Amino acid sequence: QTPTIHRPVCTPPLICPIPSLLYCESVPYFPTVLAAHRGLRFDVPILLAEIERRPNKLTASALVEENIHFADTLQCLKQAKKEGHPALQDVQSLSLANLHSHFAPEKPHQGHRALRDVEAMEDIFRNESVHNLLTSLSVQTATVTIQKWRKQRELRRKKRSLRDSLGQTITDSQAQSLLKKGLGFSKLCRLRATFLVDDDFQKELQRRKVGSQN
Repeated sequence: QTPTIHRPVCTPPLICPIPSLLYCESVPYFPTVLAAHRGLRFDVPILLAEIERRPNKLTASALVEENIHFADTLQCLKQAKKEGHPALQDVQSLSLANLHSHFAPEKPHQGHRALRDVEAMEDIFRNESVHNLLTSLSVQTATVTIQKWRKQRELRRKKRSLRDSLGQTITDSQAQSLLKKGLGFSKLCRLRATFLVDDDFQKELQRRKVGSQN
């Protein structure tokens, strides 16, 4: 069965964002899925951060209790294009604006506004040629989504701390590589102290294969 598209009742500013996003019709045997284009990397982290900032509005545990799921339409379309879906063969870019102009050319799209982007995704997936892709939409439970978000947030915190402790002499991607290699703060600080010139420190990082591409 193809899932039904439910539009949000409204898209208020983030000053009071949460309750209306979860207000939708109950469908037996199917969880409520909040889907967005590039949502797992952009929209969902913003949503979870706002929930954490305003626990009097909604809590993360409520997402779990209400069986809320999350999905990313960009990931779905990337996989479909990779597998040779006929409707996507002539689509050069999977950006929201390009998809909308391709599958709903008769409707104007003013992007980068929350409600307009919701309407654009609705237009795209109401097109018969891609509507069936909703059945292959990969969804994540609230529990998994929250765990991943917290892990990424902690990684960002560690990267900021690492860069601050080293005087901002390494890039963000280098900091992530260092953390993945298990190089702790104290060891890095001792390593940094052995070099008088930043360029020499950068060369040592490159020697250890910690660079923007590693």
